[in-house]
Amino acid sequence: MRVFCFERRLFRGCLYLAVLLSQERKAKKKSTHRMPAVKVGRTLKIPCKNENTYAKHTSDLGVKELIMAVLDLIAVLGSCSWCDLRAAVFKYGYCVVVIRYACSPHWRETKEGVAIGGPRSFGYDIDYRPLAEYVKPRSVIEEYSR
Repeated sequence: MRVFCFERRLFRGCLYLAVLLSQERKAKKKSTHRMPAVKVGRTLKIPCKNENTYAKHTSDLGVKELIMAVLDLIAVLGSCSWCDLRAAVFKYGYCVVVIRYACSPHWRETKEGVAIGGPRSFGYDIDYRPLAEYVKPRSVIEEYSR
């Protein structure tokens, strides 16, 4: 995907950003080791209020669908460097990859956690729905103690 439009402004101490990403029409080469995209097509809009809050996909037919939202972490990575791109470094034409990390069950299994960190706490009329199950990572000690 490429960044083709963004808006950045500072208001009351918060950075507000909206990034529009467009998928490249011609893929150079299909890779067999990558996971398939959740959605393919026209544009992906990611608004940001100090952090990426949700991602909404618009298909070629104009159908809009919410793909992901906070409590989960939404990361926009540079496709070559795999570094997280913050709002200050977005430029037109950047090639990016958007990924989502599942949040801890401590946040999403309680009403209070969803109320404090969910999309409604950012002022959006969106309900949080998990895309994937959280998998507890192995500790470094467990991983390398064999």
